[in-house]
Formats: sequence, structure tokens, C-alpha cells
Amino acid sequence: MISIAKKLATALCFTLAVSMEAVADDHQINRPDRGNNERPAIVSAYLGGLGEAIPPGSLASVSGCPQAPTDDGMPIDLNVQIDAASLRPEHFRVVNRAGGISTPNCATLRPANEPNELTTILLTGPFVPLAVGMANPMPNPADFPAYVLITGPVKDVKGNLLTGLVSPPVTIGPQSGPSLVRAKAFIKPERPAGTSPLSIQLVWNGGVTGPQNAELGPNQLNAIRIIDRKGRAHTPIAFDDLGDGDNFIELFIPTGIVPERIEVRAGAFFDPMNFPNFATAIQVTWPDLGRLLELLEQ
Repeated sequence: MISIAKKLATALCFTLAVSMEAVADDHQINRPDRGNNERPAIVSAYLGGLGEAIPPGSLASVSGCPQAPTDDGMPIDLNVQIDAASLRPEHFRVVNRAGGISTPNCATLRPANEPNELTTILLTGPFVPLAVGMANPMPNPADFPAYVLITGPVKDVKGNLLTGLVSPPVTIGPQSGPSLVRAKAFIKPERPAGTSPLSIQLVWNGGVTGPQNAELGPNQLNAIRIIDRKGRAHTPIAFDDLGDGDNFIELFIPTGIVPERIEVRAGAFFDPMNFPNFATAIQVTWPDLGRLLELLEQ
């Protein structure tokens, strides 16, 4: 992966020195954010559908961009919030397993564009060529995307340039389904009676629903286990932030627990192409640990 990136960097006439250092440390590039001290990174890239299999208009409805018949959708998630005004499709390159390069035709924060989101960029474009003239066209595995580069002046909300960032290997939805990339504890002022003042925001590498694009419900809620700091498992009480087609969901949780880890059993959550998740788990981050623990003790 590093050697391919170096060749591409030469061809594009810019340096990826910082990115290559990050790629050399796989643990760092795949690690969810731990707070304000971690350097900006792309933490996931997900190919959820393959061109002609995507229903007409479905990508356009969530991205706000025109959709060609063979366009694919690929959300990438970062550990920093993105300045939407800095996004241009030509600021990104998608490199496939054979070394081929493509440029997206759309780059947007939609549909994950609420103030407490803004970390997921949806790229659309013909990233996987399909065989022509076949009754059931299938892509060549060598044509699957391998990783994504930020090649232009994309910025985070603090004004930091993200040029040169390289994604971890692209997850292919038909092969593994969606998985968790981040879980963050935060204060939720408006909540149902009997729930904790803390909620948990879950971020997936792709949009998630129930089977056949059904809204998330009891089956998905019961597939989640919240592991507290004493190792005890709890079931969340309810979902929030649903119905917007993005990769962010929120959990209302029982009172009196300090969540440490989220575990989700396989086969409960589905991406927009109805590919189910494998078992997935992630540590809960606490961006304002002192304030949150103080709130729990009140």
C-alpha cells in the first residue's frame, strides 16, 4: 500500500510524507479518536454498493448530487469535523487494487451534516468498473477500491489542512457489511424519563438500518451490549437520531453506568444495499471525561 501511494504521489506532484508515516503505523490509522491530542486521520472508508445494483436516485437523494447509472457510494470517516466549504470532488483520489486511479464526481457531508456529526464525507462516482455485455455483470476483484487519498486543500473546522491523508484499506460491503468506527459519550439534555444524562453516539463506517432499509427497532436495540467499567453488560433503552439515512445513531442508556465498550452481535444492522454486519465492537471515548463523570455522580 505504501509503495503504491508513493508512486501515486510522484504522479500527482505532491508529497505524502506525513501520510506515509501514518500508514506505516496501522494501529494509529485505524484507531478511533481519543480526544483533542490525536492527529487528523481518515479512520474508515466503506464501499457499500456496486454501481448498477444501486437503485436509481438513491445516491442522489442522500448526497444532493446527480447520480449516474454506474455510480458507487463511498463514505469515508475522519476523526475531525470537516469544513464543508472546502470539499471538492477533485480533492480526492480513489486507488483500486490494480493501481488504477479515479476521481469522485461528488464530495459532500450530506446526509451526516448535523452540528454534532460532520466527520463523514460521502464520495460518489464510478469507482468499480462493471463488465459490459454480461447478463449479470460482476466487477473484477482487482478493480475494487483499495484506499482513498485527500489530494487537495480539504480543511477541518479549525482550519487545519488535511491534504495527504490516506485511508485505511477500503471495507467492501458485500464482503463484510458495516462496522463500528467510533462510540462517544456525551450529555443529552432532552431524554426520556429513567435514562442516564449520558448518551452514546455510535458512528458506523456506512449508513445502517434494519433489514431491507427498515427503521431501526427492538431487534437492533437488543443486539447491542453496553459494557460498563465493572465488566457488566447492559442493553440500551432506546435509539435517537434516526430516519436521516446517515451513519450516526444515538443510544439512550440506563442510569448509573459508566460505559466503557459497545458490542454488537452479527446480522442485526444492514447497510443501504442490505449487507448485514459482522460482530463488531468499539471502546467508548469520553471527550470531556471530568465533566461527564461529575454529572454521573450528581
